[in-house]
Amino acid sequence: ILSSDDIKTMAKDTIVFAMANPTPEIMPDEAKKGGAAIVGTGRSDFPNQINNVLVFPGVFRGALDAKATEINEEMKLAAAYALASHIPDSEITAENIIPSALDKSAALKVAAAVKEAAEKSGVTRKSSIKIPKALLLSLSGILFYRHKRVEHKFDPLILNFYRAVNFL
Repeated sequence: ILSSDDIKTMAKDTIVFAMANPTPEIMPDEAKKGGAAIVGTGRSDFPNQINNVLVFPGVFRGALDAKATEINEEMKLAAAYALASHIPDSEITAENIIPSALDKSAALKVAAAVKEAAEKSGVTRKSSIKIPKALLLSLSGILFYRHKRVEHKFDPLILNFYRAVNFL
């Protein structure tokens, strides 16, 4: 779709994100030949792969952790800034402007930023369920007894329920 001649008509040190898959609108070598300073694609076999896997796990984890009622612009911007700041300035090069899609720590950073943005922007909710902790503890013991487990530990289902209603 684009050629190196098209890139030459753009500003000096152009940044090109050719996102079409499997064939980008312009191949990275062709974009660089035209004068692009930085090139990113959606493909994993080229540097600077731009992939939604970098953002979505963190956005959803942050929204769930915050008990957000919506995903707003503040949360989206927080995700973008978290992702943009993930690579230290000292490590940024023309071929390393965005974390690898395999970098799980990027999702954690995005999640923390999204949660904080949700809280600051007031789109979180608190659970209205009020169940005494003692009752939940006894339920966990009953469930373990029913599952013929001898140890007295929290049943994973009940433990997740505790977490869901903010008891732990």
